[in-house]
Amino acid sequence: QNQSVSFDALHTTTILQSCLTAVHHMISKPSAGKALVKAILQLILEVLSSPTKYPQDLRDVSTALLRDCLSHESIGATEQRLLARKMAQEGNWDAWSILCTRLVDGSGVRHSLDTLRVALEDAKNPKRSSAALAAVRTVAQSADAVSPIAGNILHGVGAQVLLLLKTHGTCSPSSGKEDRMAAFADCMKISMVAFQHLTSAGEGEQEQQQLTAFLVLLFEVFVDIIIFSGLPNYPPREGDPALGRMCAAGAVHVARTSPMCFKTSMTGLSDQGRAVMEMAVRADMTGYAAQPQAPTKKKLSLKGFKK
Repeated sequence: QNQSVSFDALHTTTILQSCLTAVHHMISKPSAGKALVKAILQLILEVLSSPTKYPQDLRDVSTALLRDCLSHESIGATEQRLLARKMAQEGNWDAWSILCTRLVDGSGVRHSLDTLRVALEDAKNPKRSSAALAAVRTVAQSADAVSPIAGNILHGVGAQVLLLLKTHGTCSPSSGKEDRMAAFADCMKISMVAFQHLTSAGEGEQEQQQLTAFLVLLFEVFVDIIIFSGLPNYPPREGDPALGRMCAAGAVHVARTSPMCFKTSMTGLSDQGRAVMEMAVRADMTGYAAQPQAPTKKKLSLKGFKK
């Protein structure tokens, strides 16, 4: 009567899931009409745009159905690029990540970079920034190392990702620690994807220079985080040693994957920066063994001495 559906009602979600599943079978057939596909596309974009309004089970079915719609011949690459930009503008990051993953030429990311940068830099709205960051991580990890997607992410929002890595890695532990750890982990994963992309680009002089320049920037951020957060079994710092450990593990991965570029990048750091990185790499490779402590000096008691 009031033209709305209450998801608190018994079996409502199950009925809607069944309807969408039936639509899935209809769209998968070659005879599916263009009008049907576009109508269903608008419906599922609405479902995915409101994470708190619709149950997760219904969102999962809608995600699968979105992929079906995008596979249909009626939804071409041009329309998908426009949808990717629109989804970014609306903050519908689940749909945005699916669209950008399908556009393997990287055009989905490229067409929404302006909005993506604004979202990542939104310090006044951490939830918006973290949601965009998680979507970028999803797209980056789904792409091949040599894919234009990884390159567009690196060159388009690489600076914002490194800034967020430093921000989350050098802030004192407080409320919302789980959200901060998740955002920090997303930044680390994106950075490692960027490193993998650069190592896969080739071994020419220009490619090696780009890789070295990126590693210098990354290591400088690692140094700041390790100095602030410390490492397990090392002198405690202000932050969380787990963050320092993640940076050390990232540095070890770089050293083992590309030892020559690792050595060259280390020369681009300050003396203190090199010392911190060398200490962190040794600590990670030795399993963070407890540091030996100097024996406690006993005070000399004069009571036992008599004239």
